[in-house]
Amino acid sequence: MSGEDVAKAQFQANEVNAKLKAKKGKLPAELDKDSFLKLLVAELRHQDPTQPMNDREFISQMAQFSSLEQMSNMNQSIEKLLIRSQSGEAFSLIGKEVEAVDFASQQIVRGLVSGIVYRQDGVKVIIGSAEVSLNDIHAVFLPSNYRPEQNNPVTKNADVAEKLETKAVQAQEKQNAVEAYSMNAFSKGSSSHIEPVRN
Repeated sequence: MSGEDVAKAQFQANEVNAKLKAKKGKLPAELDKDSFLKLLVAELRHQDPTQPMNDREFISQMAQFSSLEQMSNMNQSIEKLLIRSQSGEAFSLIGKEVEAVDFASQQIVRGLVSGIVYRQDGVKVIIGSAEVSLNDIHAVFLPSNYRPEQNNPVTKNADVAEKLETKAVQAQEKQNAVEAYSMNAFSKGSSSHIEPVRN
């Protein structure tokens, strides 16, 4: 590149930096794929015609662009996975009593987790009127009104089995009554009056 091309490129870079500062107030700490493409296009526009860009350099830069895009996609996937993991952890706390530090009020809060919310800085649990980050929870307790038999699968299964057995007995009694009624009607033959079977 000639001195004039370098001066043009430097002027354009300063212009872009000024626009970025005006928009965001500060320069980004990292270059994203759009920045990389802008740099590549600027390099292609301002290359020296007597010494065009080498194919190997171009292929190398495209490979770098591809790997940058893959890393960006992987980073987004990891962030989504983290949010799902935090969501599962937060859902498991609903209905449990927790103790946590509420940095908004600078107090320790304790109470039942009634729900979860998604905020810019992550998943938060709701304790009363406070929203607390999962990282700020330092103790989890069973609720004070907790009864072990409520969540005991053996007790639940026994209750279900008892209800099913009762329904099966009732169904069998109805079946027996229908059969007895049918037999009674059949044995009377052509009788115009059929008496129902009483239990």
